Amino acid sequence: MSRLVTRLENKGLTARVSCEHDRRGVYCMLTPAGAERGERAEARCREELTGLLDVASFDDRWAALVARFRHTAAGSVTP
Repeated sequence: MSRLVTRLENKGLTARVSCEHDRRGVYCMLTPAGAERGERAEARCREELTGLLDVASFDDRWAALVARFRHTAAGSVTP
């Protein structure tokens, strides 16, 4: 995990922050650049998934499952 955090830190996507209550502890926080990159990745994943579900919704084997998935997901999304 330390290697991953170091790589992300070197790219300016994360920062290490000391724990106030226990000096031995270190938190890993996203930088604004890291948060923006994460938002872009999430948007891309949603686009790709939407496209795949659109195709699957026309397949009789998957249509009911896709409809149920979309209905359930729409009810659980919070703004």
